[in-house]
Amino acid sequence: MKKPVKITLIVLSSIIGLLLIGLGSLIVYAQFSKTQHEKTIRYYVDELSIDKNDFKSEFEEIYQLTLDNYSLYQAKGLNMDSIHISFLQRFENTDVNKAEFGNILKEFFSSLNVGHSFVYLRDYTAGYAPVFIENRIFVDTPNEYLLANGFEDKDEIIAVNGTAVSEWLDKHEKFTSASTDKARRLNTALAVFRSWEDTIATYNVVRKADTLEIRLPLKKYDLLPKEVEDNKLVKWSIINDSIGYINIQSMMDPVTDDFIKAYRNVSELPHLIVDIRRNEGGNSGNGMDIAEYLIKKPQPHCVSPSKVMEPQSDAYKGKLYLLISPYTFSAAESFALDIKESGNAILIGSATAGDTGNSPKTFHTTNGIYFRLPTREPSKSPKGFPMEGIGISPDYKV
Repeated sequence: MKKPVKITLIVLSSIIGLLLIGLGSLIVYAQFSKTQHEKTIRYYVDELSIDKNDFKSEFEEIYQLTLDNYSLYQAKGLNMDSIHISFLQRFENTDVNKAEFGNILKEFFSSLNVGHSFVYLRDYTAGYAPVFIENRIFVDTPNEYLLANGFEDKDEIIAVNGTAVSEWLDKHEKFTSASTDKARRLNTALAVFRSWEDTIATYNVVRKADTLEIRLPLKKYDLLPKEVEDNKLVKWSIINDSIGYINIQSMMDPVTDDFIKAYRNVSELPHLIVDIRRNEGGNSGNGMDIAEYLIKKPQPHCVSPSKVMEPQSDAYKGKLYLLISPYTFSAAESFALDIKESGNAILIGSATAGDTGNSPKTFHTTNGIYFRLPTREPSKSPKGFPMEGIGISPDYKV
């Protein structure tokens, strides 16, 4: 009798051990899920509850988390030790204020040379992004706040705080996170109405034949006039009775439902233009779902090759054109890559931003400074295109 009892006890011990291991795994997973899904908090730098004497230790924590989790620095040939030392030296000056600390953090994440590395801090702003054309900055359809402060539609900004635009861009590019030089230049220009500090910025503007100076207070976003927002993520129209046009402005929910509604109105036309020139991404799964209406045969999804996209029963059968630009980023860029690799579309515009994401995740310090980093090793699309570092080129450059 002793032997069966002994065997029974061994089996029970094994079961209990497995249950404990499983419970431990669930606890670890729960903690991981909590970390991944907890709410990201953004602060204005002048509201950070960190004393200037703690800036150095705060940066050290950020650096260590970056070193442990950033997946692309080796592929990019970055010397992280050298970067670490160079930024530590910035804290030898004990007079660094909070705005300067914010700029140091921006510059650090910019030095990682990837669009998905950035710190979550709030800007003082005018609530508006300009248009950047041929290295020139224009106001296009200004919001109420710009109009109230003297700006007009089609104003060209030629200087900021007394510095010519080209020089201002050169000076501020070091604070801009991007995977390509072209995207860095663009995103720097888009920040011309932003600042870490509560400040009054001065802009020199060309309006028709006149040059004038406009002083513009940059404010907390909540203090700006509330605009009537157009929440439609997808817009559509019909051109000349035979050309459908769908503008997809984001890959965030509920874009798939919005796309399907728009698509039903143009799916039978012989030509279809899909415009993602101003789409900065969102959820790559949405891009995959939309792509299934625009491909003709099954193909692996570029972000998750194990997932095979299947054409919908009413997938588009006509001539397809995809409009892209350096604004096209993240999930919008992976969507563009899937469409390009389907061989079912002509791409028109200029090269995309060069960053599909590489599994970006959010991290935070003990003191609650949140930041974003790619965490997946460098990879290529099913047809061998790098998923980061090179913009997707159009078939016809415009």
